[in-house]
Amino acid sequence: MTTRSFPVPRVGGEREQSYPDERGPRGTQIVNQWNVKRTKNPGKNASPFYLAQYEYEKQKQYPCMKFVYFGIGDGSKGVCLDSVFNLNKDDCLVLSFGISKDWTFDEAFGKFGCKVVSLDPTIRKEDHQHSKNVRFLNLGISNKNESRKSGGWTINRYFGLRDGRKGVCLDPVFEIIPGQCRVLSFGICKEWSFDDAMGEFGCKVYSFDPTNGMADHQRSPNIRFYSLGIGRAKTKQKLTGMKKGLFKVDRYENILYMLGMTNTTIDYLKMDVEKSELGFFRDVFTKSPYLLKNVRQIGMELHHTTSKLAKHRMFWKYFPMLKCHGFKLLEARRYFGRTEAVWVRP
Repeated sequence: MTTRSFPVPRVGGEREQSYPDERGPRGTQIVNQWNVKRTKNPGKNASPFYLAQYEYEKQKQYPCMKFVYFGIGDGSKGVCLDSVFNLNKDDCLVLSFGISKDWTFDEAFGKFGCKVVSLDPTIRKEDHQHSKNVRFLNLGISNKNESRKSGGWTINRYFGLRDGRKGVCLDPVFEIIPGQCRVLSFGICKEWSFDDAMGEFGCKVYSFDPTNGMADHQRSPNIRFYSLGIGRAKTKQKLTGMKKGLFKVDRYENILYMLGMTNTTIDYLKMDVEKSELGFFRDVFTKSPYLLKNVRQIGMELHHTTSKLAKHRMFWKYFPMLKCHGFKLLEARRYFGRTEAVWVRP
């Protein structure tokens, strides 16, 4: 069997490696698609998305013999280099929508020899030539030729990376001014990118999480951390996603009192608390709804995909209550089993 050489599409690597013409060995770069592990049988209690994925993967697939991953980590995308697709170096064009700060896919394809047009309106960069083969355009894709707006406002900056990323509206009406703005951030684990970005922007950030094993400390000049969670009562309780232990939580009203901020404007309230947002909603709306008048924006990761329809309904009944308190939905982005939502209160 004859062999040929072509570059392993790994950013920063200049090595070449030979593979057989008809069948590539299984590995991190080139795999035999028929040997890739399929999704396990999810069982009757799985989410609708997981069931759909399982049913789809049971269907007969195209047997690609040279299945290559371009990019690293979250930016990695699979590409079939079989000769039938005529994906020739210096004679291929790639359109890439959605970059954030992960250029690994685009750069790998550029090094492979393709012309790449990268598009993303969220990273706040002007059109430019990123590299020899990669051209960036400050533009997104939609079903309408317009800016994504709600009630006259638009998300005009994302703070944080990947799972920690939250949209923030910096329109003048919200007066998010460096040196004067305040952010409450509930749910950190080890993902500090949002808090760090808001601190670098100039806001005072108060970060809360009882699960990451850290004691109260000053993370940076603008970021203060507290080993405390949010709930509907001052107590210790089990938390979703944590197999062992009881964790200290407190009511939103008590936390504001502790910070001396019961009558202070909260420019951004961020929550990524693995279903503890239910406790927050229940407590605030029933005991201290007046505190919401001081909150300008809420960014929340909602974990609503569940086999229990009753719990699913519990989430959505609170959203009209936000509207009653003057909040308007600015953005809702669906991910696997969760929704990233942003509400604003002008």
